Amino acid sequence: MLVRDERGESLIEVLMSVAIMAIVFTAFLSALCTGSFGVTVVRERVTAEDIARLQLEHVKETGFITALHNGPVFTIGNCKVNRGSGMR
Repeated sequence: MLVRDERGESLIEVLMSVAIMAIVFTAFLSALCTGSFGVTVVRERVTAEDIARLQLEHVKETGFITALHNGPVFTIGNCKVNRGSGMR
């Protein structure tokens, strides 16, 4: 049996639902951006650790004085590392 007194959603209820969804969506996007930034920082840190480890391995193999004069040359991805020049 149908009750004839029931009505549809009121405008206030719909607006409140949209506002709650907007708040949840904004929080989700904020978390996504923070996570993306964290991944970028970790990737840069890992690359820096790899370069430092490779340079230390080179110094261990050739000796400090030889490595100081000749300078290590490594290629990691698109980065070429030379003595005193940093990354290019």
